[in-house]
Amino acid sequence: LATAHGGLNKIDLNTKPFFNIGAQYFNPNSLSSNLINGLTIDSKQRLWVGTFQNGVNVSKSPFTVDSIYQTNFDHYLPNSSINCLLETPEGLMLIGTSKGLKIYDDQKEMFVVMNQQNPLLQSIRQAPITAIIQVDNIIWLSTSSDLYKIILNNGFSDIFTNNFKYEKIDRSRLKKDGSSLNINTLLYDTLSGLWIGTRDGLFLLKEEENGRQD
Repeated sequence: LATAHGGLNKIDLNTKPFFNIGAQYFNPNSLSSNLINGLTIDSKQRLWVGTFQNGVNVSKSPFTVDSIYQTNFDHYLPNSSINCLLETPEGLMLIGTSKGLKIYDDQKEMFVVMNQQNPLLQSIRQAPITAIIQVDNIIWLSTSSDLYKIILNNGFSDIFTNNFKYEKIDRSRLKKDGSSLNINTLLYDTLSGLWIGTRDGLFLLKEEENGRQD
């Protein structure tokens, strides 16, 4: 469980003990911050922790941080405030920051440079990436103001070859005045559609309908 000021809370559902895991500022193997924005567990069962202004923490055990990626020459994160994390089926970690999207290739142990000539990548280059999810060959990505649907052909590697299509969702489908969406989180429900959590409430986007969904 991620918190805004108290680090991580871990609950064992079998034995019921409750642990708090916080930043210890004199311990380089502790969390880099108690302000946690996002969590995910990758295919190697490592915990990735996105923090506010202190980068990404990667850990095999929540009690010991193995790697910390922040804004510097070696790690090349555009911003150390991390809003969301998603591992693709290819093993790439998508890192949504307050100044754009970054991709980490775990096999090569390096950040990947994307082709910024693509119109989509240009439009989100410096935008706050607030949420990102993948449903089969479709990636839903939100910025602080807009929502994008990215349609892949062969997998996420299509992003590097521009072999994909994308659609910027018309804001008026969610808000009649067409104002910024202020999206915080996304969840896809196969029975209903795309649930969109915003500062202005919860919306449901149904692709077969053009009307406002809420």
